[in-house]
This record gives sequence, C-alpha cells and structure tokens, in this order.
Amino acid sequence: MGRPALVISAPTREQLVDEFGELDRLVQQFDPTKKRHEFLKDLIRSWYVDHPAELPATAEGDTYLVQVGARGPERYFSLKSKSRIFTLLGKVRSMELFSITLKAVEEALGKPQLEALASKANTGSRKLVAILKAPADAA
Repeated sequence: MGRPALVISAPTREQLVDEFGELDRLVQQFDPTKKRHEFLKDLIRSWYVDHPAELPATAEGDTYLVQVGARGPERYFSLKSKSRIFTLLGKVRSMELFSITLKAVEEALGKPQLEALASKANTGSRKLVAILKAPADAA
C-alpha cells in the first residue's frame, strides 16, 4: 500500500480577500517610510547638481556612506532636430511618432483649454480599499 496522495487545495475567495486586506494594511503602514525615502533621495541628489556629471560622489553620514552615481546618458531631441524630423517624415507620419502629454498641454495652454481638448471616460483600473472587519489575531 502506497502513501495517500497529498492534496493541495487552492485558497478560497474569502482567504484571498483576507490575504489582500492584510497585505494592504502592511503596504499602507510602509507608505510614510517610502515617502521619506523618496524625499531624502531627491534632497541628496540636489546637493550634487553642480558636481561634474560624469563623476560619481559620496555623501557621508555617521553610520552610512551613500554612493551618488555619475549622471547617466539620456537621449533627447532639440527643437531643431524635432523640426528636421517633422520635415523628413512629413506631417502625418510625424504625428504618429510624437506623443503629447496631458500635463504638457495643461502647462502650455492652461487647464480650461486642456478640458476642452481632452476626453474623459471611466476606463481606469478600479481602486481597491481593504477594511479590517475585526482586529487581526495576535501571533
């Protein structure tokens, strides 16, 4: 006689909802830490704005050293090159390749003009909010 087969059942819908709720609670607790981390990252980077772009730097604290890397290369098109591309590709083809952000339109033309030009539909993803029904069991 062999051993009985091990049967692993999938979690129930209720178990998955409870797992999501607990993970959501933990993520929300971490949010202030993440925001502070992002703030400090931006602050430390700001100390090196005038530092030579190709050279790394080091920020030193009492307990930690933070290595500040050299600036990475970024591609971009100047206004002159955009104009040249537009000429080479033609108006219709250029419009297919260039994208215009909503933020750029709002900054350039103002919010009223953006509202007149942009469409809005309920197509975004659904927000999930976990609500604790009862205190979690102490482990």
